[in-house]
Amino acid sequence: MKKFFNILFYLSIAVFIWYLTRIDYLEFSGMQMNYWFVGLAVIFLWAGFYLSTQSWWYALRIHKINISRRTALVSHGLSVFAKYIPGKVWVILGRASYIAKDTPISGKDSSIVSLKEQLIYILWGLIISFFPLLKYDNAWYIPFLVFLTMVGIALFLFLKPLHNLISRLVKRWFKKELNIPLLTVKGALQISGYIIAYWILWIAGFYFLLKGVYIDNAFLASFIFPISVVYGILAIIIPGGIGVREGIIVSLLTLMGCDLATATSFSILSRLWFISGEVFVFLAALIRRSDQH
Repeated sequence: MKKFFNILFYLSIAVFIWYLTRIDYLEFSGMQMNYWFVGLAVIFLWAGFYLSTQSWWYALRIHKINISRRTALVSHGLSVFAKYIPGKVWVILGRASYIAKDTPISGKDSSIVSLKEQLIYILWGLIISFFPLLKYDNAWYIPFLVFLTMVGIALFLFLKPLHNLISRLVKRWFKKELNIPLLTVKGALQISGYIIAYWILWIAGFYFLLKGVYIDNAFLASFIFPISVVYGILAIIIPGGIGVREGIIVSLLTLMGCDLATATSFSILSRLWFISGEVFVFLAALIRRSDQH
């Protein structure tokens, strides 16, 4: 497990650096900004990232896997760039493999917990954003699509007959086991507190970022963020949701009346804003890791 984590660690950094070189920074360089609001956006984002590491700690704890908060921060933070590797499972496996390499806890057990937490994170992102999206009077199909996705995921995760049926179909058609755990409502609710909290912090940060570049209807537009993140994750073959997240942000902002050029520039700025949070939690993990030795 130690060798696997080290390979994943260095590969994720290399892919992340490559991704940074592909961003067209000129797209937003001329935007007018209120740096007080942008600063608040960064603070809320970073607070949310820190809370996401504690959500990982708590998810393990309620599954009787006891690690320190520091280890949770390190395992989560050092794996954060793995999302840029194609496949989307590497973040889940990365933080689990870190725990397995330094403790007697099996990688399989911690991977299952990691996947559960990620699934509940996706579901809450949809739930939180659904009702605000009903305000899109000229695009009824958007909340409808979100509702279908939300209900479909919930039924699959919590309804045993449907879960078993889909698992059998996947095994028959693709000759592979579908290793997605069946969840209970009680178990999901136990993990949900931290997840809801850091979603709120991130949405607040996105709101201040919108205010910082003078985009109208910032409160309603702030709920675009969880939708863009969730569908970026669900686009399994696209590393980091690159392009998917930005496309959703641009589409929904233009539906709200924002001009295309501003929406496009903002989508790139929002990606860099979020990357700042990933860099923050990664550096925090490196520092805390060095404290352990």
